[in-house]
Amino acid sequence: MNTIHFLLTPDHSSSRLVKRIIAEKASRINVIAGTWTELIEQALKAYLLPDPEDIWNEKLSETAASVKEAFWEKSMEVASDETLASIGANLTMLIDGVGPAGKIVPDTKKVLPERARKHLADLAKLHEDMGGVLPIRLAAIRSVLDAGKDDVLSAIVLYRVEGLPLLSPWQKALIDKIEKDFPPAKDKELEGLLSQALAPAPPKKRPKALAAIQDNLFKPGAESVKLDESVQWLAVRDCLEEAEVAAGMVQTIMKEQKLKPAEIGLLVPSNKSYADAIHDAFSFAGIPVSGLDSSRKVRDLGREAVLNFLFTRRWPAPVMALAALYSNPLMPWKAKTGIGLANEVMNGRFDPWLPKDASSDDRNMADLIKKRDPATPAELAQALRDFGGLLNGSEALEEHQSRAQDLLLELAMMLPKAGEIPWKKLLAHSSPSSFPTKDDEVLVREGVAAFAEDEEPSRQVKYLIVFGFSSGRYPAGSGTSPVFFESDLTLLKEKLGYAVESGADDVLSRRNLLRRQLLSATEGITFLIPRRDMVGDELHPSDTLPFMAKLYNPPKGREALEAGNLLLELDTEEGKAAARWLALAKPATAGEPWKTVIADLNLGRDLLTTIRVDDEGKPRPESPSMLEWLMVSPLGWLLARAGLVPSEWGPEELNVALKGTIAHSMLEYFFNDTKAIPKPAVIRRETPKQFGIVIREVAPFLDLPEWSIEKRHLEQEILEAALWWRERLIQFGAKMLGAEAKLNGQYDGVALTGKTDLLLQVSGGQLFVVDYKKSSSAKFRTMMQEGYASQVALYRKMLETGDYTASPNKALAEALAKKIEIGVLYALLNDRKVLTDSKDWLGTGQQDVTEMGRQIADQGLALLSTRFRDLRKGLVPLNKDVDEEWYAENTGITATYALDASPLVRLFMHASEPAGEAEE
Repeated sequence: MNTIHFLLTPDHSSSRLVKRIIAEKASRINVIAGTWTELIEQALKAYLLPDPEDIWNEKLSETAASVKEAFWEKSMEVASDETLASIGANLTMLIDGVGPAGKIVPDTKKVLPERARKHLADLAKLHEDMGGVLPIRLAAIRSVLDAGKDDVLSAIVLYRVEGLPLLSPWQKALIDKIEKDFPPAKDKELEGLLSQALAPAPPKKRPKALAAIQDNLFKPGAESVKLDESVQWLAVRDCLEEAEVAAGMVQTIMKEQKLKPAEIGLLVPSNKSYADAIHDAFSFAGIPVSGLDSSRKVRDLGREAVLNFLFTRRWPAPVMALAALYSNPLMPWKAKTGIGLANEVMNGRFDPWLPKDASSDDRNMADLIKKRDPATPAELAQALRDFGGLLNGSEALEEHQSRAQDLLLELAMMLPKAGEIPWKKLLAHSSPSSFPTKDDEVLVREGVAAFAEDEEPSRQVKYLIVFGFSSGRYPAGSGTSPVFFESDLTLLKEKLGYAVESGADDVLSRRNLLRRQLLSATEGITFLIPRRDMVGDELHPSDTLPFMAKLYNPPKGREALEAGNLLLELDTEEGKAAARWLALAKPATAGEPWKTVIADLNLGRDLLTTIRVDDEGKPRPESPSMLEWLMVSPLGWLLARAGLVPSEWGPEELNVALKGTIAHSMLEYFFNDTKAIPKPAVIRRETPKQFGIVIREVAPFLDLPEWSIEKRHLEQEILEAALWWRERLIQFGAKMLGAEAKLNGQYDGVALTGKTDLLLQVSGGQLFVVDYKKSSSAKFRTMMQEGYASQVALYRKMLETGDYTASPNKALAEALAKKIEIGVLYALLNDRKVLTDSKDWLGTGQQDVTEMGRQIADQGLALLSTRFRDLRKGLVPLNKDVDEEWYAENTGITATYALDASPLVRLFMHASEPAGEAEE
């Protein structure tokens, strides 16, 4: 019979150390090393047992939902996945604690407090209703315990160090089974090597300060010794500086002590930020590091694409999911096209246009994305197949493509043949994660030895550098259970016989691990304490530092050495001078810091004719809204027209702009030149249906239940505004000449274009350009009074200067041909007011109508002409830091949109001038 010599290591043990042991014995005997997981696998093979079926999670989910009045019932309604994970972990803990021969039973002795007693009884009922099903790990052990030894494939000789790891009742039963069936004939040399590796004896010759921390840490009443150079604590800025300081120290130690890299060790937190920082700093210094996870994580574009495609199968789709899907590099179209489509979606266009040169795959993918709400699992399965067939198969994205295809196959397997689509299950399974890049998987031998804070040391070294010696580490804090308090666990263990690990047990285990890690150094240890984390928040030293301070003699005149006195601050000259092995850069004179130069731009070219041109090189027309940007901030306008404004993505929001878009669409539907002014009953009857259509086109997220209140209020506001506006049109004797009519013309030599909300002719024959605003009248009244209502004035300019003789709108062309008077009208929908630039055109006696006269835009148009002159010379005046407040108070214009067009606008603002200076 074949014999396997199995070396059992703790779950957090370093396999690198044990592999070296195996290398020494592999030529003579069959040696395998591993944790409990590998031991169970070997036991199943040895007893010729199949892997047990894993039905634990399925049974747990089904049964937990059916247990009446359980303590987890309400939690399941709001966070089922998290609740099931917590229940499963605590139930596993109890099953593990009672052992193979035990059973979870309620606390009939009333040892536990009422809360814990209820929790234990519910978990006992749950496991009983599950039919005693075991977690997969324990189910495998049960299979081995129930197996006979007659037909075993191989014998197992088990080697382990007492207490490494600590045994649960199930694990002890498995060991007893193996040792009973296969009486151990252990290799003494192998046994000694394992013991030496996992529980090494302290070095024979050590500096006293080092010996004190290795032998007496956490021991009460230990005799203090004099602090020497063998241990030091260095306080640095953050983990990046830790890595740089450590790399310099390693270089200095190797040079002065004539050491090899493998004689120096790094104890590193289990945090990818540390691994990346060490990899970068040590690579730059040319120092090899063994055992460090140097792989770089990359986004899983494949799973992201599939997840976002799933999100978009149901309408309304989250706008961020749609945008992320369109811009995913795995889409068949060009990257520029994907970004353009995504930006269209973020701007509210949920049916974005593909460019003319789009391929057939591009169009097929776009059509597929638009097909939503599959009725059956079969329809969704077909959509997933179609999606996979259209993904980008380029060589550069091969790994991402492969991961997407694997996930699509898994999702297809999860779909039932009929019935409801398990959306929640599919989405949860598709959660993306990062994965390491293959190029970074480099095996380094005999480099500086790195091992994690939750690992056994991988080798003995002369000098050890401990990274991240901050609060919550060394030892790491133990977690808390939402089911049982610490006091409950103690009672379960001491009074009811459950072999569960309490918080105190966990702390003791972690402290012992730290002591074994520190024992790996024979000549010195340096502890690095970061003062800040990666986002700049303050960090404090490890809670172990006060225990270390007790080991050393206090200064003269003091009873004890305070923990803070151990620290050497490397941002001080005293700290740097006292630190050992520190590599210091040569003094250098600091360069002058970069200073922001605030000066108006002179680009030396006509910006009106060259910054934004069509395919023939002709300047494109400007819109009234963008010219208001120009009026407020020439730099903001320039950046926008040059395509240099950042496109911000964010979740759906019912903001003022979106409310305005919805209100405009509704009023356009009811009031246009194709129909007569509708009666109130018609408006009331058709509003719900038309409102639903508009919502689906521009704001589908409002159909979600969580937006129902806002949606209902907005619909009512628009209905009331529409009824009010109808009454005003009747009173004006209005004839509607066009809604969303496209206008063109010029002002001061600059071509203009735009669409007006409504053109109407009143009973006196005059023509009004109407601008709907989902706002109140106060700021627009100020804007008109101060003469800055340039937007509507520019629409009037377009009617006055444009050529409409060939317009398909005959009524408009005829009206303009008669040279009738033209005015502008704001319809303010929130407080339902009308403001116009007319005088006595609309009659009197209407309190919600104010005719303000023709001077509503004189100041704004004059300022705009000044901007035009500057731009033609290539001049771009910068804003002042008081402009936002000045425009709000003196013009009624909200300047925020233009000033926030780019961070550069506010960065390059002139400082405010002394009181008395005024805006143009």
